Amino acid sequence: MHSNNEVGTIQNIAEIVESVKTRCKSADFAAGSFAREHILFHTDAAQSCGKVPVQATALGVDMITVVGHKFGAPKGVGALWIRSACAAGFTIEPCLHGGGQESGRRAGTENVLLAVALGAAASLATEEQRQTAAHMRRLTARLRDGIERHLGKMAGEAPTVRVNGPSDRERCLPNTLSISIEGVSASAVVTELGDRIAFSAGSACHAGGTTMSAVLRAMHFVEERGRGTIRLSCGRHTTVEEVDRAIPILGEALLRQLQRRH
Repeated sequence: MHSNNEVGTIQNIAEIVESVKTRCKSADFAAGSFAREHILFHTDAAQSCGKVPVQATALGVDMITVVGHKFGAPKGVGALWIRSACAAGFTIEPCLHGGGQESGRRAGTENVLLAVALGAAASLATEEQRQTAAHMRRLTARLRDGIERHLGKMAGEAPTVRVNGPSDRERCLPNTLSISIEGVSASAVVTELGDRIAFSAGSACHAGGTTMSAVLRAMHFVEERGRGTIRLSCGRHTTVEEVDRAIPILGEALLRQLQRRH
């Protein structure tokens, strides 16, 4: 993944590509049925497009996947970019068999309206990317600070609020905020608030206990931190007023949880 959908970490894809390609050219690499120079590198940039720059030439990848609704196109359309040199040397198995549309890679009549919408949305997202990213970053910072201030109202020692992901927030998606709050069951807060705020928990509760997300497990979260992890995000059309309305709603729900535990 070019960037993580849960905690927002932006991966250094160019460095990984260089490392992989260098390794593939080394004398001790067992190439198997592929020639060394034919190892392909694909990145899923669904979360990144429209929020941070995604340039195929700078990344050095062979293929990139993008999803339209993540940057303003309608749902149901995406794209797979394939480097021309790569496309010439390999046969890519069709995802749908039948007709020869889309160079034989996906059978079925193309949805021209969605394709045009994808292109228009991509152009607009590229043009507005800097302003959009700055707007989102201001909102997520406001959201984080507001939640911390609200929890500071708790009698006694305020709970620890930990921001997940890189400490350098420039290495994190501007729209994504993942925080862990000591002593909270995030899934219980999600259930309590229903559709008043759209957010998710880092762990899911069920009859047998709590299941932490694969991402948090890979980050070696202890169970309590995973249980108290919530993920919030802001969009290009999210307003300051909406964030300011969400802070006390979420903050009060978190305080009720903490007070019940104490």
